[in-house]
Amino acid sequence: MLMLAIAAPMATELAGIRRAVRNPAGCGVAFHVTGVGQGATVANIARIAAGRPDALIMAGFCGAADPALRTGDLHIASAFQRAGRPDGIAAAAGWSTRIAAAARQTGVHAVTEPSATVGGIANPQVKAAARRDAGAASVNMEDYWAAGVAAAAGVPFASVRAVLDTAIEELPAYLAGAGDNPARIAWSLAAHPGRAPGLLRLARQSYMARRSLTRCLLAAISVLAAPEPALTAAAR
Repeated sequence: MLMLAIAAPMATELAGIRRAVRNPAGCGVAFHVTGVGQGATVANIARIAAGRPDALIMAGFCGAADPALRTGDLHIASAFQRAGRPDGIAAAAGWSTRIAAAARQTGVHAVTEPSATVGGIANPQVKAAARRDAGAASVNMEDYWAAGVAAAAGVPFASVRAVLDTAIEELPAYLAGAGDNPARIAWSLAAHPGRAPGLLRLARQSYMARRSLTRCLLAAISVLAAPEPALTAAAR
C-alpha cells in the first residue's frame, strides 16, 4: 500500500477530510498540520519527509491571483514560484495530474497553473503582481518552501489549494496574528465588534473552500491510493 502524507498549514483546512476519513492509516494516508509561513513549514515538512512517504501533498486555502477564480475553486499547482524570484520548483507531474483528474470528478472548477508563495496575507496588488510576474493562479505562504524541502529529501510533492479570497479581495490584516486560534479570533471580535461582518463573511468563505477541498481530497485519496508503477517508481 502507498503511504501518502497530506499536510496543511492549519487544522481547520483538514477538518472536513479528517471527519470523512475515520481510519486514515487503513487508507494509506497520514494527516499533518505544519503551521503557517516559512519557518514552521520548513521544520515540519522536513520531519514529515524523513518518514519517507511515497508522496507529500500540501492541502489548504489560497488567495486567487487569477481574476477568474472564485471562492471554492481549486488550484492544483504545476510549479511553485517565490514572489520576487525567477526560480521555481516543478510539481511532481504524475501526482498532480491525478489530483487534477480527481478534482474534476467532483464537479468543482479546477485549474493547473503555477502558484506563488508570498510572505504574508496578500492584498490585491500583491496578487496582481504574482499573476503578472509569475503567471500564478493563486498565492499562499508555504508551498515553495515545502516543495524545496521535499525535493531535497527526494519525496514527490504536489499541492491542492481551495480559493478562500478572490483576486480583488483582501483578508483582514488582524487575521495574521490570530491564525488558527479560535480564542484569539473570539477575543478580536469581543474587543472590536465592528469586525463581526467581515468575520461572518470569512466564515462563509472558509466553509465553501473547506467543502471543495474535502471533496477533492476524498476523490484524490481514492485515486492516489491505487498502485501505479510509474508513480511508485518516481517516489524513490
